[in-house]
Amino acid sequence: MGQREPRIDALVRRAAHISESRSGDGVRTDAPRRDREALVVAAGLFALPAAWMLAGVDLGRLPLITFLLATLAYGAASTVEFEVGAAAAVPTQPLLIVMLLLLPAAIVPFAVFVGLGLGSAWIRWHGRRSEPLLATASSAVHAVGPAVVVGAIGLGTPDAGSMRMWLVLGFAFLVQAVGDLASSWIRNCLGLGVAPAELAAMLRWSLRVDVLLAPLGVAAALAFPSGPMAVVVAATPSLLLSVIARDRRGHIDGLIELSSAFHEATDRARRDQLTGLGNRLAWDEALAAVERGDGRAGVIMLDVDWLKVVNDDFGHDAGDRLLRVVAGVVDAVAPEDSTVCRLGGDEFGVLLAGCDRAEAEQIASFVRAGLAACAPVHGTTVSASIGTAVAGPGAMSLQAALQEADRDIYRHKAARGRSRSRPRSVSAAQVSRPDPPMGEA
Repeated sequence: MGQREPRIDALVRRAAHISESRSGDGVRTDAPRRDREALVVAAGLFALPAAWMLAGVDLGRLPLITFLLATLAYGAASTVEFEVGAAAAVPTQPLLIVMLLLLPAAIVPFAVFVGLGLGSAWIRWHGRRSEPLLATASSAVHAVGPAVVVGAIGLGTPDAGSMRMWLVLGFAFLVQAVGDLASSWIRNCLGLGVAPAELAAMLRWSLRVDVLLAPLGVAAALAFPSGPMAVVVAATPSLLLSVIARDRRGHIDGLIELSSAFHEATDRARRDQLTGLGNRLAWDEALAAVERGDGRAGVIMLDVDWLKVVNDDFGHDAGDRLLRVVAGVVDAVAPEDSTVCRLGGDEFGVLLAGCDRAEAEQIASFVRAGLAACAPVHGTTVSASIGTAVAGPGAMSLQAALQEADRDIYRHKAARGRSRSRPRSVSAAQVSRPDPPMGEA
């Protein structure tokens, strides 16, 4: 079981990351000025050159059916997302290649922009997160570079044996990657503060998908140079991927639900139901973690005073209240990185990893002061017998420290004479207690 837990935790974290990305949590939609400016700059990288190229297009020579089909297919493919953490890859590369081979290069950026806009509208229509217009323009930057390369150099006659075509397409792909990198860096690193390493991981995934899908677009365009059928062939894998992505989304949703139930059950198994603190299992696991490390830790053990007497005189509900009061004080005083547990009955423990004796004694004194400041429970002063010890290199072992803390508790009990007197803030007669039934002493 111990070997599987790290793998389970990794799957849970990945599912949570994908869920957060899908829902938009952690993505700032109310972007401050720097974010908006970065988005405008990234959109400008597309808008200016795309408008310049579009102005030189001879619409009379445009294969309209191929253009319309390719634009619609590109929009449909842009809605098929494979989520990987904060990144998502879309199978649009074959259609971009078909556009570059079968349409005038100058119209390609515009077709990509319109396709992405249609895809974004479709996503919004189905209630999922979609991009604003500026973000759509910035996402279309990747089409500008390849269109410029193909338009400026020319592909020659499209043929599988044409070295010129393959070299131009290869160069266009490199320029596409640079444009995608520039746009993503402006939007994410400058605008949203994403770490460059995280952005690089996202782009590596997208780049691998594009490299693997690009030959499909070339094959479709060369096999059906007339146009419409090439678009259909290039778009067909997107339909298959859409089915797979939908099924994958269902599995991810199931994993998220399973991970939530797993963590809730794990937390309940390590939680004391009365006080909300850790239980004996949580305590034993914390001790094992310290022993696996350098073994340095402070230990504070507590025995709640007068619990049995309060239970006997006023009932177990009163005793439970006393335990909750003590637990609240200890939990409030202990450092956030410490382990606070109810070990059973009237016994509590605090494990302070990496703590020295002075720190342990100081925290123990804070606990005493906190308990002394509590209001009495059914007329009984809230207090506890507290023992401390420290384990670590050059000192005693952790198990020896636990035993020393227990002995310290009994030394304090003997010194205070706890067993011979019962501190009361009010007399016993002042505390309401049901009268015994008639005939009972």
